[in-house]
Amino acid sequence: MAKKSEIDLLFARSGRTEWEEVGRLQGSTDLPLSDPGRSVVRATVTHITLTHPDLALSTIVCAPDEASTETARILADRCGGKTKVCPGLGAFRLGLWEGMLEEELDERFSKSYRQWRQDPSSVNPPEGETFFAAEARLLAALLKALDKQVGKCVGVVVRPLEYGVLRSIMHRMPTSEVHRLIEDGPMHERRLLELSVFRTALDELKASA
Repeated sequence: MAKKSEIDLLFARSGRTEWEEVGRLQGSTDLPLSDPGRSVVRATVTHITLTHPDLALSTIVCAPDEASTETARILADRCGGKTKVCPGLGAFRLGLWEGMLEEELDERFSKSYRQWRQDPSSVNPPEGETFFAAEARLLAALLKALDKQVGKCVGVVVRPLEYGVLRSIMHRMPTSEVHRLIEDGPMHERRLLELSVFRTALDELKASA
């Protein structure tokens, strides 16, 4: 049971889209779930209900894209809670890289792309959002969405990159771990957290700006 100062958070990454199925970098491009992606989300939600039979979500805040909102609705159908779209949780804008195949990026911009894979904070995609600006936006939006949810059980659904970023913050890991947390980790994670974890991370970002 959560303490009065904690939130019982279920973080979930949205299902895959057709672009992701073929290895195309999506960024902030708004796409629906692919059929396989939808099947994986349903299987994941079933796993969540079996692993956490006590789970009763009061609210599910989600990114505004179609894949995230549908993932949130599927979760709500099984675990309860009203879905609330939060524009500030939207995906990082990757500029001219959006829509490109990852193998094409590796061929044309090998050094930059591989560096971005090793640590997404170290490279700014051309005409894209800087990592630190996007991270600050994400944290500010999350804190605002969760401000009145202390003591409750809340779901958070975001795109894969944002899921990796939030997990790295929760586990106090460097940004060089973001892609590993996306690819090697589970599609969901439940944790009791103090909001101060995210507030401190945002304050540190602002101080370093």
